[in-house]
Amino acid sequence: MKKRRVLTNLVGQWLWRIAKPYAPRRAPVAPWIRLIHYWALRLSEPNPAKGKPPTLIRPGYYYDADLAQRLVDTGVIKTKPLTVNAPKYAFQQWTVTYQGGLLSQGDGSQADLIWVLTMPAERARKPVLFLEDPLLGAPKILDGSHRLIRSVVDGLSDIEVQVIEPADVQHILGRAQQA
Repeated sequence: MKKRRVLTNLVGQWLWRIAKPYAPRRAPVAPWIRLIHYWALRLSEPNPAKGKPPTLIRPGYYYDADLAQRLVDTGVIKTKPLTVNAPKYAFQQWTVTYQGGLLSQGDGSQADLIWVLTMPAERARKPVLFLEDPLLGAPKILDGSHRLIRSVVDGLSDIEVQVIEPADVQHILGRAQQA
């Protein structure tokens, strides 16, 4: 069974290389690229670090985006609204630009641009979640980077995001596993 999982993951990784999800993309995405992308997602092992950005306030810990979203959805954590200029933020964070139907990002950025261009509309409308990291002095994106980039593609300038306040940040910390 383990051999099959390894082989499946290798096929998924091979499909990722064909799809080139980080490369500049024209909208709309060609159907054959969408299909390759779909199977690459299904066959590849999930990234264990997804949704777990490291903290600056506590080394060895990370912010758990999935936990944060559950706590926000159930009302355990309250958020405050913040208006963010999506094109400016996307450019500052990932050097993302969208001009003439071409979506691109800077070297080193790893946003899946195929997902940005093909995500379902209801997913694209889900609120983006930020948090206030006391050491940064400014809100930082926790969950929704692809949705924020999608808002740029959709022509939205300012979007409202939800911000977790510093007092609640402690509730979403996870301890990184020691190597």
